[in-house]
This record gives sequence, structure tokens and C-alpha cells, in this order.
Amino acid sequence: MATHKPSIVVVGSGMGGVETAASLANHLNGEAKITMVSETSELELRPFNIYPAFSNVFKKRRLTHLPLAASAAKRGIEFQTWHVDEIDTDQQAIRSNGRSLNYDHLVIATGAGMRPDEIPGYSENSDTFWAYSDSMKMAKSVEQMVANAKRGQRQHVLLNVAPNNKCAGPMYEIVFMLESYLRRKKVRDMFELTYTTAEEHYIQAFGPKLHEAASKGLDRVGITGHTEYRMTHLEPNKAHFDNGETIDFDFMIGFPPYVAHTNFESLPTDDRGFIHADKENWKVRGHENVYVVGDGGDFPVKQAFLALGMAGTVAHNIANEVKKKPVTNVFDPVSMCIMEQFDAGLYAQVPLSIQDDPDKPIVTMRPGADDDYVVRRSRLWQMGKWGMYMTMVWQMGRMHTFHEGGIWTAMDIAIQGMQKLPSK
Repeated sequence: MATHKPSIVVVGSGMGGVETAASLANHLNGEAKITMVSETSELELRPFNIYPAFSNVFKKRRLTHLPLAASAAKRGIEFQTWHVDEIDTDQQAIRSNGRSLNYDHLVIATGAGMRPDEIPGYSENSDTFWAYSDSMKMAKSVEQMVANAKRGQRQHVLLNVAPNNKCAGPMYEIVFMLESYLRRKKVRDMFELTYTTAEEHYIQAFGPKLHEAASKGLDRVGITGHTEYRMTHLEPNKAHFDNGETIDFDFMIGFPPYVAHTNFESLPTDDRGFIHADKENWKVRGHENVYVVGDGGDFPVKQAFLALGMAGTVAHNIANEVKKKPVTNVFDPVSMCIMEQFDAGLYAQVPLSIQDDPDKPIVTMRPGADDDYVVRRSRLWQMGKWGMYMTMVWQMGRMHTFHEGGIWTAMDIAIQGMQKLPSK
């Protein structure tokens, strides 16, 4: 009698979804049927959408959009392109417009989206960089800024992190990249730059060292910064905040509120559609064979590196379930990022802790982990960011894991060594 081969379905082809599927393929080696279902057949490397406004090289879409179907087939992963509207946990099936696919194990990796319309006037009066199309639109605005300046026109650029944004780091990068870019174009003296954030501290989730680094950085390059500036609405060329302040501007670059990309009504979610899950193993609350990976889950910080860690945890545990082995992997929420500044890179390794109110989890610095909390700035870290980009393209474009295996081990050893170098 034929043995049933378990069916594992991964919904979503972002970095978390690709890492999960690749890790499952590594561990199961044909012992289960792995299927990826996504509304797009590409992996978009969103962390690099910060570049098109400042680099003609990154205006080439192919540098951040990696085709997946052929690579998936080579790894023994079936790839289907359609949007999943419904998850039927009773029948263990995903559905959309008459299509249906059954699963034994389901991983949801549909990610987050933006809801700029939550703040009246935000869509109409600001640029952003969430998706490639947004970045290309912002690039045109930056070109216009520089052209105006070269004609002798002084300008004020407002940069804003909105309330309910879940990852301020990319806006921090944009702030410093814009300042450096204007200096390179020899028009910096024609601009006033103001950075406002709804957070109590800069890059609040990542602790006091990053706040201090951001504050010193803003002072160093002459950018005015404000924390606890929660934007309420925008008019053309005027921003309004809940403290009664207003700021006039010529251009605005904003990072809008986050919401879940897809809201699945059959699953437990918060008020923004993010799926409630166990923070140790990322099983969806109340569902033994459904997991969530990455930005679609209710981890309070949305970040690619954290998504990769979740993916490894989930893939290892599903593989062990299939193999009838003990399920032991636990997610360790250590964030790592390198923030681009053009004249340097700012590296941060941040051990995080979850205060897990079931409905509104809060992330804080991990108590007693000061020795593992590292913030460094240098040109070397900027080179490290480029090394990570090239590794991601090579590995994930072939549907191989980025965050586990020999290449990652070598990178991790190099990173640990670089952490010991002084900050500049």
C-alpha cells in the first residue's frame, strides 16, 4: 500500500516564504510535497527599494526582482501563481475563485502592506519607497528637488515615520542617503531637512544605543529631528501633528502605517490583520498545523532578518513533524541590520524580548543582554551590506537558504569579527 506523502503549502513568495520553502527542501529531501502559492512569480527584495532614488543601477528592476518558478522546480518545489483569498482550516484547504489546494501543513508568508489613506492626505501629498513602483516615483521627486536647487530654489524636505509603522529603520536610511546624495550633487546648502517620527525615540524598538546613534547622526549632518510627532493629516505642502504643530514643506517622503497584506477571516488576527501566533514556534493560535512567517504575523517589528529566523524555526519544526522526530526549535528574536548612509553603514545587533499580551504583544530590549547589543558605524559595514545583497541574490534567486548553511555560517563568523572593530 502506498504511503501518504505529506503536503506542505507555503503561501507567499517574499523573503520569509522563500527561506521557508528552501529550508524545507533541504531537510525533507523529497519526503513531502512542497508547494509555493503566490500572487507573483518573483521574490521582491524590498530592503533594497531604498536605492532607486539615488542610484541609476538600482532603477533596473531585475536587480531586486528574482524569478522563482524555474528555480523552485529545480529544488523539487511546485510553484503556483494565484492569490489566496480564503483559508479553510476545517477542510485544510486554501481557496480563491474556484481554485482549491489541500494541505497537511500550511505556512502563511503573505507579509505586510501599507495603508497611507489611514492618514488623510498622505497618499496625495507624499512619496514613499515600499514597493519598486513607489521607489521609482520617489526617484522622480528627488530628481526634481535637485533640478530646482540647481536653478537657485531653496527647498524644505520633510521625512516622516507615521503612527502604526512597524519598522522605522528604512526611513532612517532614506534620511541619511538623501542628505549624502544632495552633498554629492553639490546642492545640500539649498535644502532644509526635517525628520519627524511618531516614535518616543528614534528606531524605538531597537533600544537606546540606536537612538543615540541616530541623534548624533542627525546633529552631525544638520538635520532637524523630532520624536513623538504623530501626523494627523496632510494638506498640500503642510503637515499637521497631534501636538498642534504644523510643518510646511516643498517635498515629503513618508513611511505609512502598516497593515497585513491579506486579512484571513478564519484566523485569529489583531486590528491590523496580523496573525496571532505562538512567539516560540510561530504556530497560529488554535491551529496545530498552520504557521505564520514574517511580516504577516503579529511580531511587533517587521524586518527581513527576523522573518528569516522565523522561517528557519518553522521549517525545522515541520520537517521534524514529518519525520516523526521531537519538535524542539525555538525562535530567538535577535535582530540584525545594516543601515545604509552612503558615506558609511550603521550596523546593529539587537536581542529582543516579547511582552506577550495575547492581543497586543510589545517588543522590548532583552533584559541582561547588554553584551550582545551591538551598534557600530563604519565604511566596512557599508561593504557588508553589499555583500549581503549579493549573497541574497545568489542564494534566494536559486531557492536556496540565506540564513542557514555554510555560506551563512561563514558570513556570521565574519560579522562576529567585525563587531569587535571600533565604531567611527
